Amino acid sequence: MHEDRTFHDARDAVELSLGGALAGIEEAREHLDRLATLVDDRSEVDGLRGALELVAYAIEGLAVAIGQITPDGARRR
Repeated sequence: MHEDRTFHDARDAVELSLGGALAGIEEAREHLDRLATLVDDRSEVDGLRGALELVAYAIEGLAVAIGQITPDGARRR
């Protein structure tokens, strides 16, 4: 049982860290939106925002995959 709790604690910590990363990305989105209003050519900022969206999508996918891992190393279905 103790090993099982350790597993869940570790998995929860990873999920929490990914949640923090997503919160940071949300903050970066807001800053990019402001930056876009301050430059003459938005295209580069728009490209960076697109890249940031891809990173957010990947982190969300990681969070889902990590949430599906079980103590025996299998994935929940």
